[in-house]
Order: sequence, then C-alpha cells, then structure tokens
Amino acid sequence: MGFLGIAVRTGTPQDVIGVLNQAINAALATPEISRRIATNSLVAGGGTPADFGAFLARDKAIWTKVIAIGGIKAE
Repeated sequence: MGFLGIAVRTGTPQDVIGVLNQAINAALATPEISRRIATNSLVAGGGTPADFGAFLARDKAIWTKVIAIGGIKAE
C-alpha cells in the first residue's frame, strides 16, 4: 500500500492551507480527475489537513512497530 499527499512548508498560514485543501478536494471530486486516478488503479482520498496528519501518525506507528519487531536496522 502506498499513498500520495500534499505538504506545505511549516509556518504556511492556515488560510492558505485552507484554500489549497479546498481546491484539492474539489479537484478530486470531479469526474475527470476521479477517472484519471482510477485509470491508474488508485483511489482518491481527500479530506482535511487533520485527517492527513492522523493518517500519517497511524502509518508511522504501524511501521515503527514493524521495524522494532523485525529488528530492522539502517545500513
């Protein structure tokens, strides 16, 4: 499983983040973009910045546990 997301620089004003988030969600909701995404066997998510932050936190927790259990070390 993989994912794509949009990130901005720390300190980006919340109103700018809101405008970007609204535009991205609107684009993902259009039939043309949905079709293009589906053509690549992907699923569009969308949501809020908080949703994405929570997703990243869950994903990090999962992989941190996998790495610890597996004794995986960086080379």
